Amino acid sequence: MKKILIFFPVLIAALLIAGCEKEGELATLKSSLTNPVLSVPASGADLVMTKPEADEEITFTWNAADYGVALGILYTLQIDKEGNGFASPVDVISVNDVTTIMSYGDFNSKLVALEALMEHVNACVLRIKASVPKSNAEVIYSDSIRMNITPYTAK
Repeated sequence: MKKILIFFPVLIAALLIAGCEKEGELATLKSSLTNPVLSVPASGADLVMTKPEADEEITFTWNAADYGVALGILYTLQIDKEGNGFASPVDVISVNDVTTIMSYGDFNSKLVALEALMEHVNACVLRIKASVPKSNAEVIYSDSIRMNITPYTAK
């Protein structure tokens, strides 16, 4: 019995010591993050959409954000009316890539959500929001670009 009483504390101490392994090196975010840059379409571009062209496509391209470590960055294209300061932007699409393609029909529906004037030129601004889901990483934004967009009535 004495042997068991001596062996038991030694066993517990050995398990505690073996369970304390050094953790791997933790990734550290850069102190100066690199914002994405929306490059296509070019700022000042005009887009006139019509219902018969609903299947036509528009491409959006941007440079990657840089947090200093490889992360699963989610990019969200946002649109707002010019002069609104992105106070109430509409999220157009979210992807894990630096380019996306949308049909005019899908893009037009986002302009309906923005309450843009149908069949009229709307001065809009677009930007890219970069975030890392399920993390405390800072959300960063591209500079905005300006576009003149004419949506169509989808009736």
